[in-house]
Amino acid sequence: MDTIARSVSHPYYLRSLHIPETIAGIRGPKATLELPQQSAEGVPPAVVGVARTYAPLPRPDLPPPPMPQGQSSADLYQSLFTRDEQIRKNLVRQTSLTRAAVVVGACPDMCPEKERYMREDRRRLSWFELDHHISQPGAPKVDHQRAVKEYNRSAADKAEDLPHELRPEPVLLMTMDYLVTCVMDEREGRTEMWYDFVWNRTRAIRKDITLQHLCSKGCVELTEKCARFHILCAYLLCEEEINVFDQKMNHENLTKCLITLTHFYRDLRIEQAVYCGNEAEFCCYDILLHLRDGNVLNLVEQYSPAIRQSNFIRFAVDIALAFSSNNYAKFFKLVRSPICSYLCACILHRYFSEIRTTALHVMTKAYTLSKPTSFPLTKFTEILRFENEVLATDFCVHFDLSLTKKMVKLAREFAHHPPSSLPALLAPSLVGAKRVNRRLGEIVNGGPLPLPPNLPRPYDSFAPGTPLAPPTPTRPTPPVYSDKDLTVAIDLILEEITRKELFSVAMEMLQNERDKSVKQATVSAFCESLTSECVGEECTSVAMATLENAQREWQVRENAQLLDEVAKVISMEIEFGIIIEQVSQVIIEGYEELVTMATSECDWGRVCGGGEGGRAGQAGKTRTTGETGFGKEAKEILGK
Repeated sequence: MDTIARSVSHPYYLRSLHIPETIAGIRGPKATLELPQQSAEGVPPAVVGVARTYAPLPRPDLPPPPMPQGQSSADLYQSLFTRDEQIRKNLVRQTSLTRAAVVVGACPDMCPEKERYMREDRRRLSWFELDHHISQPGAPKVDHQRAVKEYNRSAADKAEDLPHELRPEPVLLMTMDYLVTCVMDEREGRTEMWYDFVWNRTRAIRKDITLQHLCSKGCVELTEKCARFHILCAYLLCEEEINVFDQKMNHENLTKCLITLTHFYRDLRIEQAVYCGNEAEFCCYDILLHLRDGNVLNLVEQYSPAIRQSNFIRFAVDIALAFSSNNYAKFFKLVRSPICSYLCACILHRYFSEIRTTALHVMTKAYTLSKPTSFPLTKFTEILRFENEVLATDFCVHFDLSLTKKMVKLAREFAHHPPSSLPALLAPSLVGAKRVNRRLGEIVNGGPLPLPPNLPRPYDSFAPGTPLAPPTPTRPTPPVYSDKDLTVAIDLILEEITRKELFSVAMEMLQNERDKSVKQATVSAFCESLTSECVGEECTSVAMATLENAQREWQVRENAQLLDEVAKVISMEIEFGIIIEQVSQVIIEGYEELVTMATSECDWGRVCGGGEGGRAGQAGKTRTTGETGFGKEAKEILGK
């Protein structure tokens, strides 16, 4: 890209592609930035307020795209894509380094027109870019004023960006002000999309700066805000999952921002004799990020004397010395001091677990010379600046230190785990308290927020008035009427109004009559139903009383009959028992009499011998077995 010069016949490209020294009046009106006056030491103080005004940039004089097949976002994108491909075919590549030109951005909007239609068609819009009034589930619609250019990674097979796809410095400043004032504080409830959106759009800003080889105070300000954003997220999102926030990638982007700033500061100081007010602040951040490097103090020697004498650098050097000498007490004391800013504390937060692990080793060696020592948990929490005793207890458990009655037992032999194994946790009292209720945008901006930018109307190749705009419907010429026609029309209108009024009055009267009849019918029906209900209830009560009386009488008669039958049955049973007793008595007496008679006759026969005695005995036997008068009587009684 750096060694390619382009020249096309269209005046837009003849005006846009020039050597950087000759394009000051072509990039459009620049934003005015009010900075404090330079101090005697050559380094102005930090910017505490920014007042910026935006002048509308000239619209790019682009060749018209071909007529789209329809009005959908896909059709409009295809039309713009065809135009850009035709422009690229007309580009003449220049391989001479001396004649190479730098691309000058000419996009007047925060997002190029073709990208807006492309991302709407492919549903790659962020929540912050949607037009929530017309968007529907499954059919997102872009808000052309709030859309911000998306970062796209450079690739060998990707076509180079055209001038109208790159944003000049004033547009980049306006975009950053929009992100700081309108998006930075919209994190609540949508952390994942918030971080992804701001990180991606700030990365696109840095890419546009790189592609145009810009180097100015405005570019320094943009890169400083990108660095502050990554420093802020390194602390605020430390507890998030890796699919929401990647700490390693965030650190890489922060390092790139600081490297770019180092180059900007040096180039502006050497080539333009321009000093940036926040150089000492970001040199301090650079030192704090490299505390683990052995040559961190060599960085300080490369700074100018004014930078080395600033409070930021002095604080960074003190922190570096405390960290390298394992002086954990001084380290936490410096973190708590007022000179440590909120962003400095956010950077140092990453070293808390490491410095506490080092402190544990130092305390173990110091307090356990001959035997294990018990150390109060409250004192342990205070020395290592834990938020509470619960976190201190978790730290001791992590290293297998025993606790009894809020006493930590320090021993020379304990579990040696790397500091990275400890979970990263927020530190509200040590770091969060330094924020002092400031908004995120105010912290990233480095001072009070400006007013939200008045976003201009986005460029539209298909707007009304352009050759590709849809035809505007023409209004037919109204006819001319004479006085007679007007009189006839007025009479007809009055007649129609009268007829409608009469009809409405008649309908109202009819409705009133209907309402009266309905009311009367309702009252009559209500009275009849009430009367029938009352009569029905009275008849029901009388019938129930009569039925109860009849049931009682029937039950009395039934009980009397039942008692008579029971008495008869009992009397018959008594009579039958008496008869049975009499019959039994008669049978017993007859049986005894027969036995007596039979016995006497037998005895007499044996005495008299055979002859008559034998015959008498035989006759007695015959009487005994035959039917006598007594046997008949017994049968009759048994028959009864």
